[in-house]
Amino acid sequence: MGRAAHSLEDLRQDLSETLSFIDILERASQELVTIINFDEAMRSNPLRGDQLTSIGAQLALARGRRVALARRIERLETRA
Repeated sequence: MGRAAHSLEDLRQDLSETLSFIDILERASQELVTIINFDEAMRSNPLRGDQLTSIGAQLALARGRRVALARRIERLETRA
């Protein structure tokens, strides 16, 4: 049980960090979209689109990790 509890604690910490990362990425994406919509020069800069695409890809990965961690936590909790 000690090892499982430690693993469960580690997974919960990883989940918390992942949720924080998702929050940061979502805010960054929203702010970038606001800036792009406000400034014509930013809108025409292809690098801004690349940045949004990159943030979107990172968000997708982080959300997938969130789901995987939540499932692992749930499995460990049902065993305990």
